[in-house]
Amino acid sequence: MVSTPSKVGMKYRAFLSYSHVDSSTAKRLHAELERFRIDDDLVDQHTEMGRVPPNLRPIFRDREEFKAGVPLAVQTDTALGEAMALIVLCSPAAAMSDYVNDEVQFDN
Repeated sequence: MVSTPSKVGMKYRAFLSYSHVDSSTAKRLHAELERFRIDDDLVDQHTEMGRVPPNLRPIFRDREEFKAGVPLAVQTDTALGEAMALIVLCSPAAAMSDYVNDEVQFDN
């Protein structure tokens, strides 16, 4: 069962931003984050962000989520707007990426 974010309107726990040069690292990080389990003593606690979930799923990663036929910019903005947090995989390639820089500067 996939846990969904408790904050109204949020589809993703986080959006993973990275340069495609770092795709293999991003894929591994994405898998590890989605496998991560929150400590039982924290689960179901109420916070300003809502109820603490048992895990961090779902985390948006473009290669996993984008649909054919819809402009990438539209899908990116939509996903960023539906994410509770932004995780940036920092690297020299990411620092030079226009896409990563746009994602970091996104304001919803």
